[in-house]
Amino acid sequence: MYARELNLQADASERQSTQRWIGVAALAVLGIAWLVGWHWATTEKLANIWWNIGTYAHGMVVAPISAWLVWRLRHEFALLVPQPEWRVLPLLVMMLGATALGEIAQINALAHAGMIGALILFFWLIAGTPFARRFAFPLAFLLFAVPIGDFMLPTMMEWTADFTVGALRLTGIPVHREGQRFTLPTGSWAVVEACSGIRYLIASVMVGVLFAYLNYRSTLRRLVFVAAAIVVPLIANWVRAYIVVMLGHLSNNRIATGIDHLVYGWVFFGIVMFLLFWVGSHWQQVAAVESAAAPALRRAQIGIAGPGKPIWPAALAFMGLVAVFWPGWVLLNNQPGPLPNWAALTGPAGWAAAADGPRDFTPAWKGADSSYAASFVSGARRVSVRVAYYAAQHADNKAISSSNPLLTFDDADWHTVGHGKSPAALPNGVSMNTARLNSALSDVDRVRAAVWHAYYVGGRWTDSATRAKFWETIDLLRGRGTRIALVAFTALDDGSVTAAEKLEQFVPQFAIGLDRVLGTTEK
Repeated sequence: MYARELNLQADASERQSTQRWIGVAALAVLGIAWLVGWHWATTEKLANIWWNIGTYAHGMVVAPISAWLVWRLRHEFALLVPQPEWRVLPLLVMMLGATALGEIAQINALAHAGMIGALILFFWLIAGTPFARRFAFPLAFLLFAVPIGDFMLPTMMEWTADFTVGALRLTGIPVHREGQRFTLPTGSWAVVEACSGIRYLIASVMVGVLFAYLNYRSTLRRLVFVAAAIVVPLIANWVRAYIVVMLGHLSNNRIATGIDHLVYGWVFFGIVMFLLFWVGSHWQQVAAVESAAAPALRRAQIGIAGPGKPIWPAALAFMGLVAVFWPGWVLLNNQPGPLPNWAALTGPAGWAAAADGPRDFTPAWKGADSSYAASFVSGARRVSVRVAYYAAQHADNKAISSSNPLLTFDDADWHTVGHGKSPAALPNGVSMNTARLNSALSDVDRVRAAVWHAYYVGGRWTDSATRAKFWETIDLLRGRGTRIALVAFTALDDGSVTAAEKLEQFVPQFAIGLDRVLGTTEK
């Protein structure tokens, strides 16, 4: 009799829980639509990245996989009563603030991470801590939808070049290296973005984390396998690059130099990943099947009892915060400012403008509202000046962005062989970033150049992209818009005077007049 009464109570409680979960699902759909609507531009950028950039194409399947992971545990919903978790609100404020800041500063990674983080916390807010604890992995898995990883490209390209060149030399093949490019007796090679292995790494980590969650119960085993999913693709990509170069070298560049280069890479990566998961399957742990018996007792173990509190106030609080943290009012103030008067720029004493203008390195900057390009000569010395001025930045014309570099990885004319800092060359003793470049010509005709470059934001000079981005954001919050200039000085080595010596003689004097001209746009 007692058992029957307990089962009847459990059935009634489960029906009540089901009704509440239906309400939670409806509020979740409404909250997602509300968040997407207020941040449509960010959502659209996110979808475009997933669709158009192969490195982050996996983002399109993250949400379906997360939903499937939740569906696997659907029996748990009958054992949980959703209750709002108000202690999440401070974290939610931080995530929505990060989204707004990312949109204001045009930092896509911050905006996307903040938005997806806010979505995860929204589920936690309306469903409660027991739900978030039980479904922690499916919720956290949504973070793989954030397209982040471009910052690793230079380092991973350098590692790939280091291993490939080292392995070739160990094989006995003579190699001459300049930056990410190297020359063998049979031809020249370059480690470009596609050779970095970033695609392999991101795909391997996501799939490895999912595999570890589904196949292991031990935290140690999961951590070991995830570590392997990070290390193995890195080493595999280095070996892949070496094999491709060796195939090209041994075949006198008849194979592994065209589309088959990529085919060999993906085939090799597929084989390596298959072996990784095959080995990992030998330590598989079968997950215990949750018992459907005694739901009332299970609910007591989870820590939920009673009918629960209303959920709609938490959803309304979320929707109110989304509206409050919408940065549109700031972005509307981003109106174009006045353009610099380039005609006022003159060369320093002893330097005359060259009639033929710049004829050396051209930065890859794009989307500028106004630009300046000129060359100045003094005897046999020659220095080129290029300035890209952005009067009001938007998504398609960001000055500071990984898509707006000084030099692209696949530039056909120049490649970087070194970086550094210049002596104090700008007003107020600010130094500049330096890049040493080599042309892609033959060794006989090779041209070597030095480029000094920096940023001008809100009347201030800096050699730091991070600091420039910070000042740019502060100016926008103050209603001053996002006016910024990218400045580069270039000189070539000519055998008599080094490029660095030419720049040291020219830049400090010219920068005084440039500072004055750019300063007029701040008034």
